[in-house]
Amino acid sequence: MTRLCTNRPEGFGPMSNLTPHLPTQCFFDSVLVPMPTFIFLFSLLAMVVVSWWRRRRSGDVNNYLYPRQSSHYPFPLNNDGAGRGSRNSNANNPRRYPTATQWTLATVLKRLLPSLGYYGAVVVILLMQSVEIAQLERASLGVGLLPFVYAGAVGAAALRFAEGMWSGARGRFSSFLSEALSPFWVASIFLWTASAAVTATKTIALVTGLGLDRDGPLSREDTPYPVKHQFVDLVILTAFYVLAAAGEVGMTVLRGKERRAARVAGVEEDTVQLRESFVNAATATHAPPY
Repeated sequence: MTRLCTNRPEGFGPMSNLTPHLPTQCFFDSVLVPMPTFIFLFSLLAMVVVSWWRRRRSGDVNNYLYPRQSSHYPFPLNNDGAGRGSRNSNANNPRRYPTATQWTLATVLKRLLPSLGYYGAVVVILLMQSVEIAQLERASLGVGLLPFVYAGAVGAAALRFAEGMWSGARGRFSSFLSEALSPFWVASIFLWTASAAVTATKTIALVTGLGLDRDGPLSREDTPYPVKHQFVDLVILTAFYVLAAAGEVGMTVLRGKERRAARVAGVEEDTVQLRESFVNAATATHAPPY
């Protein structure tokens, strides 16, 4: 790890020379901090491989062609199963998402605020991680494998955003991905929760090993990145990791409620249409001849 980190007074191995019961900052930056991202990406790959293996073993190729109907925001399905803008969409059918006249303050608060809070937390995480990487590089301390954090944060946010777009997917490959990655929220919650725990532990190790009130080379006061500044950055990162985890849980619960409501609405609509068809058929059967 000496090639990934430089000028680290606590050493470059797993255990610190200053605090033997805690890992070194180099070990955090090179192994522990990017570890949740590696597990997250591996989990997504495992979901795709397992889904492909199960479909190939069962021989059910129809599921590749016909995706599940859903009602995700911001791109939910219409009643005919086609997404917004699809060539199969029927403009005469009532939509399962709010129309322009149905947008109220409660609807805006319910649908937009969770999304804005979640994506805002992800943006802050990316910005603060960029600040830490840039400052470590300026101080010639080495950045380890911290840039891999971008892959996890951007991937989790992209999956959450694409969840609704996959609802109207008609292509074979898009349908397969929407089915295979449907439990992605489990990996995303793990990513945010594990990142918060690792960053909090890294903050404790920084304070315990290097200290905030020490003088001399350990405080890095004569460098572009003092320990006090890194401590503030890590505290902010930990807080927004917790907010991202809470936002992921909240949006997962919200989407689940929307899917259940859409299924109930679809069943009720099908029941009404079936009843009308029976009534029309009965009327036509018993109509007097002319």
